[in-house]
Amino acid sequence: MNQPVSFVVKNVNQTAVPCGGDGKTYTVRGHLTGPASALESAESTSGTLYLHGLELGEWFWQLPVDGFNHAEELAKRGHVSVTIDRLGYGESDHESGYKSCVGTHANVAHQVVQQLRAGSYDGDLHPRFDRVALAGHSLGGAIAQVEAYTFKDVDAVAIRSFVGRS
Repeated sequence: MNQPVSFVVKNVNQTAVPCGGDGKTYTVRGHLTGPASALESAESTSGTLYLHGLELGEWFWQLPVDGFNHAEELAKRGHVSVTIDRLGYGESDHESGYKSCVGTHANVAHQVVQQLRAGSYDGDLHPRFDRVALAGHSLGGAIAQVEAYTFKDVDAVAIRSFVGRS
């Protein structure tokens, strides 16, 4: 099952990354993909929020090729995925590129995580998530890392194709 969802967010930066947003409200759009039993249940569920890299979009996780649609393949195995176009990409609203950075994108991811936990996002289905993992590819990995260490609100972090220095 693959259902469209959207999240109303503010483009702000509450991280230690020195950059700023414009403070405006935008909509981030994506999809909730998983087994119908998990998505339609009144019980809380667990899932992963996926963040794409700089030159990509939500399509990276939803590639329409048999065997290569990451979210669909995981749904077949019982996992719930939330894939989004990050702010400024694809179907999500486009802010000024001069008013976004890793810090603002981490803050937006944080807002999405909070809405997933509360079940307060838009869509035909909006289960509440009691456990949320955050996975990022490339720049999405940097964003996931900043979100996780700043807000401490995710249960796991997976980073693909990004190496940070400590």
